[in-house]
Amino acid sequence: MQASLSIALFITYVVILIIGMVQIYNPTFAISTSQAQLIINRGIFGMLCALVQYLLEYICHIKINFAINLSIKLFAFSSLALGEACEFYYKFPIWDELEHFYSGVLFALVGPALVMAVIKNSNLKINILLK
Repeated sequence: MQASLSIALFITYVVILIIGMVQIYNPTFAISTSQAQLIINRGIFGMLCALVQYLLEYICHIKINFAINLSIKLFAFSSLALGEACEFYYKFPIWDELEHFYSGVLFALVGPALVMAVIKNSNLKINILLK
């Protein structure tokens, strides 16, 4: 299930990247070049977010659980795909505040989990406060 979610999100971000490229090279769209470049950047960053689970496992040897992985991907999708590419930031004035709130909650949950995963995989002596 995680692999299919990652593949679906990766394809979504590739489509966003292509839409941004088309908007840069097609002057008939009513969008600025800077907005199209931002959409391209969001597509590239989104592709990395879709693969974050595999990058962490391969590079850092950290395995993250499904809930954290899903939370990261939902945040990336809501901010990158919905927020910028679908223009939710402009259509719904509260969208930015919701994203900032969600990012704070996400960092509060993911941060300690990643610290514990790194500590678990290392041979370092651990301070008693971190146990």
